[in-house]
Amino acid sequence: MIQWDIQHPEDLGIYLHIPFCEQKCIYCDFYSVVSFDLWDAFFDALEQEIQLWAERLATAGTIRVRTMFWGGGTPSLLPPHHVERIYRSLAIHFDLTHLEEWTVECNPESVEREKLRAYRLLGINRISIGVQSLQPRELQFLGRIHSAATAEQAVEQTLAAGFVNVNADLIFGLPNQTVEAWEQTLDQVLRWQLPHLSIYALTYERGTPLYTLWQRAQVERIPEEVEAEMYRRTMEKLAAAGYDHYEVSNFAQPGYRCRHNLRYWERKEYLAFGPSAHGFLGSHRYANVRSLRQYCQQLAAGQLPFATVEHLGPLEELEELLYLGLRAQGVRLRELQARTSVDVTAVATAFCHHYAEYCTIDGDRLRLTDAGYAVADSLVVELLTALTDPAAAPLPTVSS
Repeated sequence: MIQWDIQHPEDLGIYLHIPFCEQKCIYCDFYSVVSFDLWDAFFDALEQEIQLWAERLATAGTIRVRTMFWGGGTPSLLPPHHVERIYRSLAIHFDLTHLEEWTVECNPESVEREKLRAYRLLGINRISIGVQSLQPRELQFLGRIHSAATAEQAVEQTLAAGFVNVNADLIFGLPNQTVEAWEQTLDQVLRWQLPHLSIYALTYERGTPLYTLWQRAQVERIPEEVEAEMYRRTMEKLAAAGYDHYEVSNFAQPGYRCRHNLRYWERKEYLAFGPSAHGFLGSHRYANVRSLRQYCQQLAAGQLPFATVEHLGPLEELEELLYLGLRAQGVRLRELQARTSVDVTAVATAFCHHYAEYCTIDGDRLRLTDAGYAVADSLVVELLTALTDPAAAPLPTVSS
């Protein structure tokens, strides 16, 4: 049996996956089901999973949860008494008295003012609304079941319910989408003056209906240069509106960065509950089974519902440090130096000289620029090679 250890029991996050949806969107690779047959069984299994993890971690003493994020699926399908039931189950086993941020994802069509008020009374203090687009044709293509008017109403109801920390999710780069149509959506959302926006390029994930349509040549990907222009204009508009571009896809007004998502990029620990959920404790990452029925069956048998458990060695930790850190606020040079035998400062200096448009050294941090965010994955691969492969061609040296 794996010996689960927590390096920082005073600073834990929780991700909780609610797998139910009213309709599956064609692009979505997150696990969800549109049948509610196992609704009651899921909540019984979830309580069992929480208890089993508490037993596994009993030797760690008091475990203090700082952030929670409930994703899905559609968590906003939950009536308040179900939210309270889960919260009470967590509070029995973990210290939630220092919870700084509790986010719940909401789809516009399931937003109701009275439900939101009840959520707020239960302690939820951040709402993330899946807007995605405000163009009717685009919403229909994506398989969304809300209209632009429903999305705007959901935002208004969320603010009226007393929530201040509100995020909207948006997607750009759809087939046949024009830069002008994207800017229309973006300009309208900016008028809402929300403190946080998460803006993603459409991805074609294997196994989704969108991927199948693309493989069958029934849809055509937008040209890379058009998508790049959409991203560039997004960064320009949001910078002018006072947003801090603190991660590849995330923009926040001062004081409103998502604390839970920062946990992922800074490699802080978090437990994960629910089918398909991924967690990180100590030197282990784990993923739960991607089947609600199997999830319920394994927990009914008294077993944690793992699909995979991975122990991270030094190389894997270095890779994560680069991939996660550079897509957000950068990586500390001294932390990199502790994980490799090469002269990190020399490599980073040469790297920034060679890719001056894309990265910079800010104090002790190697960071990407806005332009660097657009090509982050390629930069990470090259930097990782420079740090780990002595046979690799050296980066150009900095001239004196």
